[in-house]
Amino acid sequence: MPSIKTKTPLLGGGYYHLFNRGINREKIFFTTPNYHYFLLLIERYLMHYMDILAYCLLPNHFHLIVKIKDEVEAGAVSESKIQPRPLLQNEEEIGKLASKQLGRLFTSYAMAINKQENGVSNLFDPKFKRLEIDQHEYLEYLIFILIIILKNMVFPIISKPISSVPIMLYPVKKRQNLIGS
Repeated sequence: MPSIKTKTPLLGGGYYHLFNRGINREKIFFTTPNYHYFLLLIERYLMHYMDILAYCLLPNHFHLIVKIKDEVEAGAVSESKIQPRPLLQNEEEIGKLASKQLGRLFTSYAMAINKQENGVSNLFDPKFKRLEIDQHEYLEYLIFILIIILKNMVFPIISKPISSVPIMLYPVKKRQNLIGS
């Protein structure tokens, strides 16, 4: 298993476990709508650059299992779509663009939470963590761990309706060998 102390660059076509937590292990999600807003921002900032295979959002941290796309349109998503944009296929450039979009996600979410909570400080640890997933078995293991986290969080608060539990998991669509052997 790779070490989280090694800064792994994101590369186009790669699979990664991305995670981060609140600064000083503080909460990053304060209300149920915060979870929904974070997912909306994921859709806005990340879906053009990566496929989300699984995610788990917890009160003070989150996990994303992603596959960085092999090719993406050059330029920011918010630019006009009137003129066609060239496709980027360089795995390093795509990875840099994906990292930049993650930064935009974190900044946008932190600004909204600081406004909501009347805060003025950083919300997330400065560097998000990422581990490359280079084997299908490791991918399955990570998703299994997210399911365990989900179950352990749900059972202590089972008296609440399941729809009110602020943990979300999106499993891989098919149990197939996504990563070449």
